[in-house]
Amino acid sequence: MSRHFGKRLVERAFHRRLEPLRRRVQQNRRSLFAMLLSLRLFPMSPNWFLNMASPLLGVPLLHFFPSVFLGLMPYNFITVEAGCMLSSLTSISDLFSTGTMLKLTVLSGLVAAFVLLKRRYASPETLRQSEYSDGLLNGKGL
Repeated sequence: MSRHFGKRLVERAFHRRLEPLRRRVQQNRRSLFAMLLSLRLFPMSPNWFLNMASPLLGVPLLHFFPSVFLGLMPYNFITVEAGCMLSSLTSISDLFSTGTMLKLTVLSGLVAAFVLLKRRYASPETLRQSEYSDGLLNGKGL
């Protein structure tokens, strides 16, 4: 929708945020899915902005959809767990049950394993162009 109906509005309102993201997408064209997934998993990334900007930056739907599906899974898990626990909540310690922490740990481990395996089996050229070597996870972010 943002590409067809709101392109001018999004570009005008967010031009300062679009340009750095546009450069990042171009730099990480070979590892775009991993970059998008890590942005989605990072809790401070503005997902609403990524949703509006992706079509304008030429992010293929083949990369966009799975990164949203997998990247927002931890957030959705927490939301569903919280909703289920509200009906039986008796104290604050109920929020941090062993089962919930174990599920979150497993989920985080699976995502970390994916990223580590991708890095391990990536070509040296891909690693040089990846978001890990250009500072995305070193505090330079968007």
